Amino acid sequence: MIIDTSGSMAVSWKQSLVRDLCRFACDIRLLDERFMDTGISFLSWGKSIESIVPLDENGRLTIEYDGKNGFNAVEHYLKDKRECFIIVTDGSCEIRKLENTKVVCLLVGDEVEIQRINLKLKTFSAVDVYAAFEYLLDGMIEEDMMHV
Repeated sequence: MIIDTSGSMAVSWKQSLVRDLCRFACDIRLLDERFMDTGISFLSWGKSIESIVPLDENGRLTIEYDGKNGFNAVEHYLKDKRECFIIVTDGSCEIRKLENTKVVCLLVGDEVEIQRINLKLKTFSAVDVYAAFEYLLDGMIEEDMMHV
């Protein structure tokens, strides 16, 4: 999961939602056996893409929100990657320039913002996080079938 850490994400309710989405991502392997072999990692997206390392034995993440995110950083990072990614954002970014079937966007902004965004990526609202994971899983299964 690539988490938008721009200043617009610093609102307390968005931080709480991101924290809950990260917990769900960690637990999805327990909820659905199809994800048992899925590795989950967390990256912050600010001016660059950085790993977020859990700080304690409970796996809690510390995420710092500040400034603007650099679209070029995420575009460069995703270039030629085979893995699937969920980008968690409130839509206050230039993500619409990116097209990739292995990347979905999980929007945490309010409904008015979500309605305005014209993304080329498959998008889900935060309440549909499970559907976002399923979408990526189905795409990977289809890709594997094409290579058989």
